[in-house]
Amino acid sequence: MARRTKPFLDEDTLASLGARRLARLVIDQAGKNPSLRHKLEALLPGVDNAPPESSNPMIRSLERRIGVLENIDGYDDWRSAAALGADIGAIRHDIIDDLLPDNPRMAAKLLARLVDLQHTLFDMADDSDGELGNALFAVVDDWGRAWAMVGDRTPKEVADIVFEAVEDNPYGVLDEVIPDFADALGDNGLKVMEGLFRAELSKQHASESDDDPWGADWARSRQYRGLQDIADIKGDVDAFIAAHEANGTQLVYVVEIAQRLHKAGRPDEALRWIERPDGRAHPNNDSTDLHAAILIDLGRKDEAFAVIWHAFEITLSPDHYHSSLEMRSEKDRANLKDKAVIIAQGHEDVHLALALLTTINAPAEASSLVIRRRGTFNARAYWILRPAAKALTPEFPLAATALYRLLAEGTLRTGKTKYYPYGIRDLRQATLLAEDISDWQDMEEHEMFMDRIRAEHGKKRTFWAQW
Repeated sequence: MARRTKPFLDEDTLASLGARRLARLVIDQAGKNPSLRHKLEALLPGVDNAPPESSNPMIRSLERRIGVLENIDGYDDWRSAAALGADIGAIRHDIIDDLLPDNPRMAAKLLARLVDLQHTLFDMADDSDGELGNALFAVVDDWGRAWAMVGDRTPKEVADIVFEAVEDNPYGVLDEVIPDFADALGDNGLKVMEGLFRAELSKQHASESDDDPWGADWARSRQYRGLQDIADIKGDVDAFIAAHEANGTQLVYVVEIAQRLHKAGRPDEALRWIERPDGRAHPNNDSTDLHAAILIDLGRKDEAFAVIWHAFEITLSPDHYHSSLEMRSEKDRANLKDKAVIIAQGHEDVHLALALLTTINAPAEASSLVIRRRGTFNARAYWILRPAAKALTPEFPLAATALYRLLAEGTLRTGKTKYYPYGIRDLRQATLLAEDISDWQDMEEHEMFMDRIRAEHGKKRTFWAQW
């Protein structure tokens, strides 16, 4: 049997479907694709029963500008994302400044069209810098503010809009839509929202199958996230915990739960949550300050100090160090600094150690660290090395020279001309300091150092021409 070939899609083949059949297909797709719907509405001629706003020149201008963005076609790089973000921001400002005070419902309608741009623009531009996303986050915030100013809104009307937004959020632009609409929803709207989420959860449980377990989990998480947002707006900590427990995420969010319990004046419960041995909070979610604050509220100051100092020993955080100092008497602070210096000198991360010693004004110890462990520094950590070199220059020129040399060599190794001015300044500083150094210990003397880097990087003519 001969294999049937797919028809080639062009204007003639599509026209052969007939106008009515093609119209039905387009209407069906427009119902699923807001961007396509808006494009069709922009192309259709006006009708006799058009709303009176359509005669308003300002509204027509805003609609035309939004229509231009809705009809953009084709992929471009990150520069387009920045330009699109700027265009969206400009339209948003004009809607808020010029239209919202007099016609909040129309302002909300136009802002909704801007939000719908997420369905097309993220596929057309590289938003690595987040400028397009940030512009749309601001639109969502103002969208909620606009609805709060619509005097004849009903709780169900707003709840339906927010629920649809939660369900249609492929790029995370609408992650904060419920908090952004808190005023517009009010207590009654929040009740309607909660009912919608619970009804959807019941429906999902009733129709659950093994065909798409990941999709089912994602859908459930979306509904529970909505219930958590509602609980936060209402200040209902127990409802927030219950939503996490129902979703099975309570152990991942032990810090967030403890934070809310502490804020609600329930430190005993907060401590139990934050100290749960089975908690699985993200390692970057530093709960040290919260943990200490809870213990202090319970009158357990020595334990609070131990929590902060333990965190300091691991991270060498200057903030934790200063917090520890504040919790000790004046006579104990000198001993605490000595302990901090010893910990820093033996810490596995030499960059954190140098940063701390520079911050707490321990130049002798910082110099010793640089000389002993200079082979372990990474020149890319310039935000640590350069301030340290500057701080060491007056009293410890040998250590400062070692750091400036490291920075200069790092610049030469990258071979990127845009960084050459920094490397040249570092090398000049090292050369100036070298003039007054007589004891190089086990370091290369500066003349030998210069001969070596010229031999290794002599072909980088742009650098040496500026030197």
